[in-house]
Amino acid sequence: MTGQTTITLSFSLSLGAVQTGSLGLYVGNVYTPDPVYWSNLAHKELQQALSHQPVVRRAKNVILFVGDGMGVSTVTAARIYKGQLRNRTGEEGLLFFETFPNIGMAKTYNVDKQTPDSAGTATAFLCGVKSNYGVIGLDASVQRGNCTAQKGHELTSVMDWSLKAGKAVGIVTTTRITHATPAAAYAHVADRAWEGDRDMPATAASQGCKDVILGGGRQYFMPAGTPDPETGTPEASSRPDGRDLIQEWLKDKAERRLKGQYVWNASSFYDVDVDNTDYLLGLFEASHMNYEYFRVAAHDPAQDEAGEPSLAEMTVKALRILQKEPRGYFLFVEGGRIDHAHHGNRAKLSLADAVAFDHAVQAAAEMTQADDTLIVVTADHSHAFIIAGYPSRGNSITGEEDVSLGSDRLPYTTLLYGNGPGYAVYQNGSREDVSQPHVDVEDVYYRQQAAVPLSSETHAGEDVPIYASGPMGHLFHATHEQHYIAHVIAYASCVGIYANEAECRDISSSAGQWTGTTLRKRSSVLELPTRLELLALDKLHCVNPEVWFYEPSCDVTFPEPTFWKNSAREAIKKSVETKPIVAVAKNVILFLGDGMGIQTVTAARILAGQMKNNTGEEGMLSFDNFQHVGLSKTYNVDHQTPDSAGTGTAYLCGVKTNMGIIGMDAGVLLGQCDNSTGREATSILRWSHEAGKSTYVSVIV
Repeated sequence: MTGQTTITLSFSLSLGAVQTGSLGLYVGNVYTPDPVYWSNLAHKELQQALSHQPVVRRAKNVILFVGDGMGVSTVTAARIYKGQLRNRTGEEGLLFFETFPNIGMAKTYNVDKQTPDSAGTATAFLCGVKSNYGVIGLDASVQRGNCTAQKGHELTSVMDWSLKAGKAVGIVTTTRITHATPAAAYAHVADRAWEGDRDMPATAASQGCKDVILGGGRQYFMPAGTPDPETGTPEASSRPDGRDLIQEWLKDKAERRLKGQYVWNASSFYDVDVDNTDYLLGLFEASHMNYEYFRVAAHDPAQDEAGEPSLAEMTVKALRILQKEPRGYFLFVEGGRIDHAHHGNRAKLSLADAVAFDHAVQAAAEMTQADDTLIVVTADHSHAFIIAGYPSRGNSITGEEDVSLGSDRLPYTTLLYGNGPGYAVYQNGSREDVSQPHVDVEDVYYRQQAAVPLSSETHAGEDVPIYASGPMGHLFHATHEQHYIAHVIAYASCVGIYANEAECRDISSSAGQWTGTTLRKRSSVLELPTRLELLALDKLHCVNPEVWFYEPSCDVTFPEPTFWKNSAREAIKKSVETKPIVAVAKNVILFLGDGMGIQTVTAARILAGQMKNNTGEEGMLSFDNFQHVGLSKTYNVDHQTPDSAGTGTAYLCGVKTNMGIIGMDAGVLLGQCDNSTGREATSILRWSHEAGKSTYVSVIV
């Protein structure tokens, strides 16, 4: 609580008097419910938790949603942004997937990097084996760029396992399908930058590395020199081998008399007759799709004549086709441009894509059943992105922090980055003054300020959340290694190494087992959206010397793939055996790490391991081993970013209150002693004492 008095006092004086409302009161312009509201809200949530029953049957269908770069700070900011788009303060709301009944945390490190990239993380959650930075679909014995080491180290993915089980499969993404995250579903390549022939060094091509041929933007599907159907420019096509993969795909469907259709713009997509289409290939741009903010604006033909569907629309279309397969399906959906905007320090673009991603999750949930469809929502990694300062409640999440100044007496934005192109120092040595008329921090092109200059902002290494609903969703419940995700999906849907489980054999014998893997893979549903912008190398991740790595850490031991598979199998066994203890607790111990956010937990875990002469990332803190985790929304009634007084009152007294206030409801403002009578909030220590229990408080400062 130290160091907050001046800031909070100056703010509280600007609030004016507390006004009573019909169901609560106003603190300044922010409506806050009566204390009874908070009690009722908590009671309702508690009853929902008590009544929730895990779905222990196997999943016929699985949908895996990945918000690329969507760490906890992005989830929180997107939640607020979504609420503010609806003219609310924002902090009190929830993203749709935050309503899922199961939650866990994933440790994201690559085998050779503390802070991961999307290639290594996607290999983990799609193939069930952790790998190296920049490597797709290969185990950790293969270093980035080492083509000769690929053979014999290929990994199969959840998509392969699902195909072998006779399920339909689909990929939906807002990036190129050859981009790192979706590519892990089907590709095996020693360098994520090798998306097409022209991106591979001559030595790699001569040594037998295969080009990725089952995905990509139009540029990777058409022979070099072919005019792009949208732009008319031949430069957008980039296959020097002369192959036209789009025509090959269509020819294959025609020869086998299959109902396949290729679409490349919005109108043709909307016109697809699902009843007469079993296989759909969609390439909506030459490279990545538009950011959602610009996609909406591009409904003006002057902006984008071809147009493109939203992530939610693509998800719905894919599901309508996949749902025709009686043996079920696996669908992978990526909101990929959340990550790209973060790399540019453009927070507003990122949050708009995160909200669009949430809409896609909701659309999928509304057209599926929780008793047969497992939906998993997670991120591959986080970003060096924070919600800073002490902005007042309802302050624009993409705007200026409205309460305090920096020590240089200049304002700053609530959203900031640890590094990236938003770093700027002017000739006089000062920071940019964001309050100047020529600076519009709400502009979608505005780059939030960054502490360290880099041409592209980096990922962050803290754990990311996993949200789950449906069959076996309760197996996500603790701190997990990221590769555990693929194994839960396989276990839940009876595919891969779990296909021969006793219960799964019963299912497959009754439904019939499909073995035509090649046929199914060649005829699977693929939504492949891409946009003309980034040609050849992945410029958001790969060309910056600050973040381009080839050399492995010499002291790192690379576990065999069997290590990851066995560890995940053991973790699933432990999770299955974990049963809730429904007895009344005789004793309760509440531990509170003041300021111990997800970043601190991850960093402390690594430090604890390194103090024991280990690399650190693979270890666990004592509480990482607890059977259950959850996430808590920390805002004070009057501030987006809280202080310890308000949060302490919330978790000890069960009532949210204002910044700087201890043990009183939100009708009391900081420093208003004459208004405190009758607004005292009793704490769990008082309740326990009144129940005859002994109580004790231990504080280390």
